[in-house]
Amino acid sequence: LLVGTMTRVAPWPVNFVDPAPAIARRLVDVLASAPARIVEGQATDPAPAYFTGGAPGKALAAALARLDLATVTLEL
Repeated sequence: LLVGTMTRVAPWPVNFVDPAPAIARRLVDVLASAPARIVEGQATDPAPAYFTGGAPGKALAAALARLDLATVTLEL
């Protein structure tokens, strides 16, 4: 999202590697291995809220639980 801005403000010509395609491929792999949570049109458990930068704090986890979202911390 910031490659254009970073290129524009860099003090010298530089080529940045855009990690978005690799991140998208990894996300597809992670989500494909997630267990199915819909059985006969009904959710079997709370929907997952994925975190890749460490576990959420207690307040955020509690807020997500109130929205029927389970927190899942991924080691990428």
